[in-house]
Amino acid sequence: NAQFDNINVAVFSWVPHSKMAAAATSSQAGYEPFKVIDDNTASLWCTQWEPPTPLPQSITLNLGGTYRISKLWYLPRQDSGTGSSNGIITSCKIYTSIDGNNWTQIASGNWTNDKTEKSIGFTPVNASYVKLEATAGYGGYASAAEININGVEVLSHSGMTAAATDYQAGYEPSKAIDDIAASFWRTSVNPIVPLSITLNLGSTYRISKLWYLPRQDGVGGDANGIITGFKIYTSFDGINWTQTASGNWANDKAEKSVEF
Repeated sequence: NAQFDNINVAVFSWVPHSKMAAAATSSQAGYEPFKVIDDNTASLWCTQWEPPTPLPQSITLNLGGTYRISKLWYLPRQDSGTGSSNGIITSCKIYTSIDGNNWTQIASGNWTNDKTEKSIGFTPVNASYVKLEATAGYGGYASAAEININGVEVLSHSGMTAAATDYQAGYEPSKAIDDIAASFWRTSVNPIVPLSITLNLGSTYRISKLWYLPRQDGVGGDANGIITGFKIYTSFDGINWTQTASGNWANDKAEKSVEF
């Protein structure tokens, strides 16, 4: 049999600054947080220096949607002259959130004290908000000219519907898109294979990747239905289908993906 805990589909893209908003725990007048997403390397955000606010301080990006992100890029301030190194971040922590209230630390690291662009990679994670916390910076400040996020947009489950060729009562296809890891779709006992689940995306998208989260429960038979061999098909009308990928996944509960 087969089952899905959660399915995500990606639209390939960098997270655009035009969709973002920025806020910070501290900023100096004239050096506001939005300047890290204005696509102008001559402008910058800097923490307050009159009077100074001690580190750690953070800047938070509202991405304007949910994205599968894997890397943050940090461009230090690019101005010159007295004080132009102030706030270059040399030690940081990265946090993500779906709702802007509950945060998970996903990375930490150290950067050199110079004006070259730096980055920090991490295990891909779904996020609607990203927080860069400066735990150390030159002169005791934090600053940035630009911050960019590398990722792919994840289609919202709220616009989708799901159907399957077979399912067990209580384990309906809709549970593969309910954003609840504890619920899941599964087929009935002794079904006729092959089996499939179909997502109506609610619109037309240019897609590049599918993620599959197996069932995450821990009861008897909790490995039943973990998909190990598959094919991916796409359609414009839900009637005519084109195979876009196939492959094999390990028989475990780790999240899996396939690109096409």
